[in-house]
Amino acid sequence: GSARAIIVATGSDADNVYITLSAREKNPKILIYARGDSDAGLRRLKLARADQVVAAYQWAGMSIAAVERENPRLRIVALKRNDKRLEMIPAADTQIEPDDLLVVIGESDSLKRLASL
Repeated sequence: GSARAIIVATGSDADNVYITLSAREKNPKILIYARGDSDAGLRRLKLARADQVVAAYQWAGMSIAAVERENPRLRIVALKRNDKRLEMIPAADTQIEPDDLLVVIGESDSLKRLASL
């Protein structure tokens, strides 16, 4: 089958816009949640028809435990920081930094709510 939703969250606004456009072209019905680093990036992602656009800085400073407490049906299963290796099941007290990439699993309703934060 084909995916019902995709989260586009590279560290590059240009890449995120390109991936969003490509995904939308291949599957017009897919739900696309996309991350933007700048106001211009957020605007371009909306123009590229991302369903939900999330600013990269919205969780910065929160701990993994705090995000999971606020979103009980979600689990952060991996964290990638800068050029370090992907860290599986990061410690609950890890503070999320602005450029961190998170791998999150959960129910689709919880993922939708998370993307809208």
